[in-house]
Amino acid sequence: MKTKLLITTLLLGSLFTLGWSQNTAKPARQIDKSFDFDKNKELYLYLKFAKNIKIKTWNQNKVQVKVSVDINGGKDNEKFSLSGEKLSDRFEIRSRIKDFSKITKTLVVFNGDNDTYFSYGNSTSWSDEDGRYYMNGSFLLSSINYEINIPANTKKLRIKTISGNIEMDHPKDCQLRARSVSGFIDVSVAPGQKADIETRSYMGDVFSDLPVKTASFGDKSYRRIGGRARIKGTLNGGGVRIYLKTHKGNVYLRKKK
Repeated sequence: MKTKLLITTLLLGSLFTLGWSQNTAKPARQIDKSFDFDKNKELYLYLKFAKNIKIKTWNQNKVQVKVSVDINGGKDNEKFSLSGEKLSDRFEIRSRIKDFSKITKTLVVFNGDNDTYFSYGNSTSWSDEDGRYYMNGSFLLSSINYEINIPANTKKLRIKTISGNIEMDHPKDCQLRARSVSGFIDVSVAPGQKADIETRSYMGDVFSDLPVKTASFGDKSYRRIGGRARIKGTLNGGGVRIYLKTHKGNVYLRKKK
């Protein structure tokens, strides 16, 4: 009986130590990079792991990417990298986490808020009566946030992420393709923009205050089919293609103020 009690005590001691170290984590790593960009090529942002991706336009012929990185409480911040590559038809900006499978956690205890972190991998979670939140399994904790400035005259833009919420201003007359697996997508479009619109959410919803005209069911711009929500139609007679897709999040297509 004494042996069992000792083991339990040691385990609880380990839990509380982990919880304390989580709240005294290292500061987030700050990255600021700029890339020259040819507006006649496609800009491809492949930001696999993210919490928030905020994109604005500016009057410069380069792309600026600012990133705040917190991986496993700061312990593995240096594993994150951001690179740009010029290809024949596009310019790619990609993020990467080195040794991803080797830096996963097995147990984390939060004594306070945990909503700034995302977990990737297999895990279970539970809370106790004192407000501590536990996660156990094989997973990685990260809070990676992007602020990106792109040229206002960008003509073709593609964005792909697993977890990131995408918030952005649509560049005028830009062909846009944005996809997130679990995040929401929020795009503001100029009222006079001519576009062919298609948005999809498999487990979320679709919202818009734009006068999108659809070919089916009169001018009804919203349809839900088999659990999937979508808007498909034309804006101001049609024009550049705007395609937004998420599996678990909502899609917001707004009139730019």
